[in-house]
Order: sequence, then structure tokens, then C-alpha cells
Amino acid sequence: TKRTGMIWTPARAQPTTPPPGVAVGEPLLRERLLGEFVGTFFLVLTVGVAVASITDMAPVAIGLMLAVQIYTFGAVSGGFLNPAVTLAVLLSGREKIPPLSAALYMAVQFLGGIFAGFIAFAGTETTFCFDYALMSKSFGTSFELEM
Repeated sequence: TKRTGMIWTPARAQPTTPPPGVAVGEPLLRERLLGEFVGTFFLVLTVGVAVASITDMAPVAIGLMLAVQIYTFGAVSGGFLNPAVTLAVLLSGREKIPPLSAALYMAVQFLGGIFAGFIAFAGTETTFCFDYALMSKSFGTSFELEM
């Protein structure tokens, strides 16, 4: 910092050049992966806690969390937040995501989801699943709900 009169102002930051091959403002792979991990973590945590709370407002909480995560990380990583979405975008053939990035996205999304599931279970001490025996429905109903 430097002193100008009685007001302290920060010294001017020297401009830095990005590493070769990286455009200014383009998120690095590690930043995109962190965005997918954090976004998926909070989405799955919200699903686990909201559904375990057995309230009619669970879909609202889940939808709002999804909207917040997409708004927050959409510009960083694309806001995929789901391995199925990542795989669908990869297989669409529109070259929106390279295969290596897609594989890494799916890995961190899986890890974020698993970690959030454990945290939700630790916080609520309950879990949920589609159990066709408890629902008195056929196995096909549970399969359809899971798909």
C-alpha cells in the first residue's frame, strides 16, 4: 500500500499474463471440476435432507438448489451436475465437452454425490429408496422411478 494524504490505498497490481494456451477468463480444468463437485454435492445434500424431512416443500427446495447451482457454476463448468447429463452431452456429438473432461466431470460428480449422501445420512440419520416390496407395486414401477 502507499500513502496518499491521509487515505491508504492499495498499490496497483501488476498485470499478469495467463499461461500459454489459456485464454483470459477461461476457467481452468481444476476450477471446472471443483465447480461440478461442489454443485453436485449441494444438490445431492439438498435432495437427501429435503426428502428425509418428509415435507411437501421438498421439490421446491430441490428445484431452488438446482437453480442456484446452475446460476453459480454454469459459467464456470457448464452446470452439468449429473453424470447422466454429462454423458448425454458427450454422446450428443455436438462437441460441447471433450471425452477426457467428460470422464473427469462424471468422476467428481459421483464423488460429490456419494460424499453428500453420507453427510445427509449423518445429519438426518435416515435414508430413502424405492422399495417395490414396501410400495406393494411391481419391480417395474421401481425400475421406472429409478430411470
